[in-house]
Amino acid sequence: MKRGTLSKDSSSPYRGRGRGMRSARNHYQGRRFELEGLKTLKDEDPSIILQSLTSKKINLEKILQEVADIDCFSLILKMFVRISESKAPDLLPNLFFHLLMIVKRSSFFKSFTGTLTQAAVAKKLENSSLLELHQDLVNFSNFFLNKAPSSACESVPECFFETVIQLKMILQINGYNIPSTIYDDIRQLNVRFKEARSRLIGLNEVEGKNKLRRLAKIGELSSMQPPDDFREYSVIPTTEDLMATDLQFIRPAIVDAPYKSVDDYLDIQFRLLREDFIFPLRAGIQKYIDLKSQKKVLRSKIDDMRLYFGVKFIAYNVLQGTHTICFANDRFKKIAWENSKRLLHGSLLCLSKDDFKTFLLATVAKRDPELLTKEGAIDIRLENVTNFKSHMTGSFILAESSVYFEVYRNVLRVLQQIRDDNLPMKELVLGKEVEEELPLYLRTLKEISYTYYDLSMFSTRDSISAALLKDVDVLKLDQVLIPENLGLDLSQFQALKAALTQKLAIIHGPPGTGKTFIGLKALEVLLVNREVWESRNIFLNTTGPILIVCYTNHALDQFVEGALKFTGLVVRIGGRSKSEEVNRCSLFEWRKKYRGDVFRSNNHSAKRYELRDITYRLTEKDAVIHLIQRKVVIHEQFLWRNLGNDNSSLDEDFLQNLLLRSKGSGIISSWLGLHSFNLLFSVLNAIATKPVFLPASDFKPSKLKLSQRDEEEEEYDKEEVEELERSRVFEDGKQAYLTHSVDPQYLKIDNMKGFSYSDVVWSQERNRVDIEYWKDYCNQTEISLWQKESLTRNIQSAEKTEELILKLLALLPSLQKENTELVMKFKNPWLLNMYQRWLVYARWQQRVVRRLTDEREAMEEEYRTLKDEVDDFATEEDASYCKQMDIVAATTSGCAKYDKLIRHLSPKIVMMEEAAEILEAHTLVSMTSACEQLILIGDHQQLRPTTAVYHLAKDYNLDVSFFERMIRLGAPKSSLTVQHRMRPDVARLIVPSIYPSLENHPSVLDYPDIKGMKQNVFFLTHSVPETEVCTSLF
Repeated sequence: MKRGTLSKDSSSPYRGRGRGMRSARNHYQGRRFELEGLKTLKDEDPSIILQSLTSKKINLEKILQEVADIDCFSLILKMFVRISESKAPDLLPNLFFHLLMIVKRSSFFKSFTGTLTQAAVAKKLENSSLLELHQDLVNFSNFFLNKAPSSACESVPECFFETVIQLKMILQINGYNIPSTIYDDIRQLNVRFKEARSRLIGLNEVEGKNKLRRLAKIGELSSMQPPDDFREYSVIPTTEDLMATDLQFIRPAIVDAPYKSVDDYLDIQFRLLREDFIFPLRAGIQKYIDLKSQKKVLRSKIDDMRLYFGVKFIAYNVLQGTHTICFANDRFKKIAWENSKRLLHGSLLCLSKDDFKTFLLATVAKRDPELLTKEGAIDIRLENVTNFKSHMTGSFILAESSVYFEVYRNVLRVLQQIRDDNLPMKELVLGKEVEEELPLYLRTLKEISYTYYDLSMFSTRDSISAALLKDVDVLKLDQVLIPENLGLDLSQFQALKAALTQKLAIIHGPPGTGKTFIGLKALEVLLVNREVWESRNIFLNTTGPILIVCYTNHALDQFVEGALKFTGLVVRIGGRSKSEEVNRCSLFEWRKKYRGDVFRSNNHSAKRYELRDITYRLTEKDAVIHLIQRKVVIHEQFLWRNLGNDNSSLDEDFLQNLLLRSKGSGIISSWLGLHSFNLLFSVLNAIATKPVFLPASDFKPSKLKLSQRDEEEEEYDKEEVEELERSRVFEDGKQAYLTHSVDPQYLKIDNMKGFSYSDVVWSQERNRVDIEYWKDYCNQTEISLWQKESLTRNIQSAEKTEELILKLLALLPSLQKENTELVMKFKNPWLLNMYQRWLVYARWQQRVVRRLTDEREAMEEEYRTLKDEVDDFATEEDASYCKQMDIVAATTSGCAKYDKLIRHLSPKIVMMEEAAEILEAHTLVSMTSACEQLILIGDHQQLRPTTAVYHLAKDYNLDVSFFERMIRLGAPKSSLTVQHRMRPDVARLIVPSIYPSLENHPSVLDYPDIKGMKQNVFFLTHSVPETEVCTSLF
């Protein structure tokens, strides 16, 4: 037996020890290799460091878990500080947040003090290095706390900084001297972390969602102070919002007591509403990541999130600021897009190329069911992305949230604008003063005894004469009249009086009791007596229409149709209506009627002309960029003028050498071999042999593990989808003049002002014209056979050459990745081979496009500024003729979208139908600071507001409307008690189980029995489960 070996039956306790030692040695060598790799990285640009640390190649999470060497600690911390002190976190926010999450999941801070102690005892560090390590620790910890307070508090142990301070004695014993100023900074940092933890108490992973809900139920969260100002929040979800594993700081709405302050009230409403639309997308993304990590089947629908694969950017509309994207729609061929709620206008989208480690957010800007069926194409608008070009390459996964984002966005935006001094009816809204009170305009008129209303519209054959109703003191209505005088029952009479005399009038009633009827009657009375409540001081300029608000378009259209019976001065704001009568009084139609009558200032007209001019110039600039990238080869003189400010002397010298060594104009054409099929073909062959420079391979959906039988596709009634689209797509005549702009892709060179054929040496446009000319010449002119054959060969050659040139132009972005500086050091450009020449041209094209893009971005900024100014002028125009109306009608969504117009109108009286179904935040943004009277009509016992997230309704009172909250706080309400709709057998089912009492009007007692049935009301029971009807995509 050889020395150092053991027999198979050996029972030595040291068996296998050699292998273990080798394994440990290999592990140590691997650690040293990782450290050496990090050392080479530390001097790179911070953006490169960030990208490298978050890549799979450097497994930072594993390094942080195993790090036990003070040198490695110092190196990693130094790189963290370099990143945090640079622009990298702003330029690459998603990657930076990913880095913070890696730190959060690791034991980096937990093992720091032990490693530092061992290094101090072993004296492994110089005093200057130790001082630098402490300073880096302070700097990074401060930055971490500022950027992600919740994650920072979870990453850093509670006693961490106190332990670091206590290590001062050990360091001094071992000969180290750290200035006291460093420890002062650490003490301040410790205080900051303690304050942050106190604000975020109950929101850490250990406590979890269950404690949050329990706290919400017992009301403890209501007493907590928010960690930051909600007005500084981005309405668009951030990376931390969507990737957070814990619930965000939200407090339950207070429904049984007054709010303490305006800021508390607005903060609670804002955070609850924001979480309501973020949570479904966050949950869907987390579910996708879990399924992906478990290698489970991926469906096209995960909870409340829908998925689309193989998504690509294919076009950009500079004027509308929209991108056209398409997705692999093979799996969606059976969807009837005109009946589907998928990808409706305004839907929130999340696009990612790396399984949602990083992503882009967008909203649907335009939806064409036909294009979706044929090509899977839609127009989207990227949100909070400026340098979008760098994000558009490759293929994406697209996640669609089922929650309609656009309404949330507008409401949240308006909530952020409300302050203590402009909150409408502040004491009432906070719940501090809910007792019965006269509106401000009636309190003023009461002092001069001018509270007489004309009620003659109630005069009928059975009531008293119109003369007696002509002049009635509305404050003594129940003293001078009885309900029968107005043709009303007692409860309707009391509700009418409340609507005419109370600052907050709540009209409550079960189905069929005439809530809408009373609302229309009160509206008619107010309009007939408009001179009573409108301002009499012409200098105050506060006269405005009554604002009618409904939750749905359908209810709003019905209310408007009722109002049109007694006034024609109605303007309907928002989407198109199914009612032609209502459409005739839309905002768009009133604009057309008043267009010639509205005075337009010289400044306004000048701004509109400027906007038209820059619109055309933007279109042309985008068209030129498109042509240069895809359809033309640019002239050397155009190159010389437009290489840009970043061109090096190398570019100038090389191009100058080319011009000096050539004769005539258009030398780029011969230099690139544009007229030789063989030369161009050789360039394509050369490119094909260099796959590293080819564009990145496209995303292949087939590589994903996809379900062969997808989730069932929800089927919807076409009218329901049309209703949703009407509520989401708003007419906006202010931008109508932009819709006639030419698509940059179709703008001809002949029609351009700043670009012409003299700027190119070859263009597809001119080439096609020449080819068509020679084709017509062959067909129409009597020429010899050999001439005709020769022309045909030339035409075929021109077509093949065009095909090659277009392919080369499409490949230029891949050639731009290669370093051409060595090639350009040749003094004679003509000595380069054809492939090298195209490399140089690719470099030049890239610089020209960069300069033109910079010019376009400057123009875009000017365009946006001008457009905002013109829109403000247009809003003033709209307000000028809307103020002449009796009624302005809008949905809650419309009020939020057109909040500038509503503020211009400053309506004194706001009437809300379906008020019990409206979220409180939506109610608030429908009012302005000028509101003196609020009339709410609804039934909270029948329908509550709908929320996207159930637990926010259940645990946080998000589904309690302003209507219901006021009733719970004791505000006076007028309940209608006589129903005119249900037969008594049906009405009996809801009394007293839901409503304490409900009388039947005589008209419902005469309903005929249902033919062929023994009873008019019956319940059917069965024991057979429902049969599932497959409406799958497959």
